[in-house]
Amino acid sequence: MQQLADEGRLAANTYFVTGPFCAPVPGITQDEFVDCAKVPSRLSDLVRQEQIQTVVLGAAWAAYANKKGSIERNDQRFQLNSAEGEEAFYAKLEDYVRLLRGLGAHVYLVLGAPNSPRFDPSKMVTRSATGLRIAQDFNKAEPIVSLRQHGSQAHGQCREDAPDTTRIECDQRKSMPVYIAEQQ
Repeated sequence: MQQLADEGRLAANTYFVTGPFCAPVPGITQDEFVDCAKVPSRLSDLVRQEQIQTVVLGAAWAAYANKKGSIERNDQRFQLNSAEGEEAFYAKLEDYVRLLRGLGAHVYLVLGAPNSPRFDPSKMVTRSATGLRIAQDFNKAEPIVSLRQHGSQAHGQCREDAPDTTRIECDQRKSMPVYIAEQQ
């Protein structure tokens, strides 16, 4: 993006509103990064002030189910790594998308990267006093079914229809948010 801007070839203003391991979802409290709670409001303020037309939300969605921290929903607080916390996480994501759309922005969700224990570098190569050991299956393909299984375990239940025309569509094979659409 910077190179395109420097060369005068960027046709639109681009803003990155992010923080280290900060979910683009309001109401999350994390011990490690206290400023994460401010990221969603900074983004919505920017959308409002600059009349931003397109917002792209991306995150390591699966990682938040295993994260220490909590989320607030309807005056209750839930641990992120609980079933209630995961439900609140996706409900708050839907609410936030509705808010951004209400401000006039088109909102797109980017899926998280596929994950599998096989992609863990500490399991692929290990070092000992006698040398390196490389996992024997390092060059074998990971079946799509396995990637979907790991994503499904991490994401649990995918949200269905929201009460208004904004909804998060769910691919049940992947059990994660795919895109935002308007019902016809």
